[in-house]
Amino acid sequence: MFDFSKAVDAPIFSLKLGMKEVNSIACSHFIPQLFVAGGVDRRLWIIDSATQKVDLAAAGDHNAPISKVVWHPRNKSQLATCANDGRVLFYDLSARGKKVVLDLQAQTPVLTIDFNKYNDLFAVGSVDSTIRIYDLRNPAKPIFVLSGHKYGVSKLKFSPMDPNLLLSGS
Repeated sequence: MFDFSKAVDAPIFSLKLGMKEVNSIACSHFIPQLFVAGGVDRRLWIIDSATQKVDLAAAGDHNAPISKVVWHPRNKSQLATCANDGRVLFYDLSARGKKVVLDLQAQTPVLTIDFNKYNDLFAVGSVDSTIRIYDLRNPAKPIFVLSGHKYGVSKLKFSPMDPNLLLSGS
């Protein structure tokens, strides 16, 4: 972790979270010193930058490397992960044992996920070049399937200003 407000080019602290690379890091919207990280070793780590405490939140829930982690924008204890195994997992960290509350089985490997901060929608981008938008209240099937990319959708971001805009990249 770096603090570039200080005239030091060295990290404030450094952690080794596993034996392989980290693919995604996200900062909590509610607790600024709280981060989540996931990667190739299929582990999910919670990092408190204030205390430099690291907690293993999950291990082996995915059958492939975690490609993206994201905090829920309105619920401080919930987050989601997606992976090349085609699964999207939603965790509730307030639950004892940090349980998985939803396991969405996608049709293809999932590269990215993002929540809409205005409603209960979330979007996933997949290797098959599609974007699927789901409603958390009924995630059994997507409410929209968007196409137009030539390659797998690797980045998604809902607009923080407009609930109806979604930017994607492949």
